[in-house]
Amino acid sequence: MELEFRRVLKKDDYRTIAYLIYHTDPFIYSDLFGDYESAERVIMRLLDTEKSIFHRNNYYVAISNEDIAGIAAFYNKVEWDSWSVEEAFYLESVKIPESFSAASEYFDFTFNHAMKFGVNACNIIVAEKCRRHGVASFLLDNLIKISGKMDLELNVLANNTPAIELYKKHGFEVIKKFKDYGGYKNDPVDCFNMIHEAPKEG
Repeated sequence: MELEFRRVLKKDDYRTIAYLIYHTDPFIYSDLFGDYESAERVIMRLLDTEKSIFHRNNYYVAISNEDIAGIAAFYNKVEWDSWSVEEAFYLESVKIPESFSAASEYFDFTFNHAMKFGVNACNIIVAEKCRRHGVASFLLDNLIKISGKMDLELNVLANNTPAIELYKKHGFEVIKKFKDYGGYKNDPVDCFNMIHEAPKEG
């Protein structure tokens, strides 16, 4: 499979991108947006909203035959802006779910405190029809490349063994185990923080 790696462009299929983003996490996006139909509309608007963490400049795609084979977020000192997301709900005439505030607090802590420095990979997902063709490895290789001289971090559910093994094959190491967001009014879940260290100079 021949693949192209690049940033998301305005001409891309936003509906497919919204679908993939929503399905990268079993907890947070259903809480942030409510249901998938609402998420699709809001995320598609946020892809053009500069202050949003979902802005297209923060996302990269793997393209195969002009189709989106996979996506990945690459965050470089990006801040969570709750207002931009709430505004998108309003402009799309979508009701903000009860669970929004809890999800927003999580994003505020993650982006505005825990991830304040360095670069982070997130939302790595491969379209179902393109799985088992090396797309995830292709995305990881390129994320590592664009991180340059900076360490690249990511978080993964502790029970997601296939993803953890894939990350290890690409040079990521587990730094710590921690409790992360497990859903609105649910207990936290075990996650690993992993890091790919940039080559040391000299």
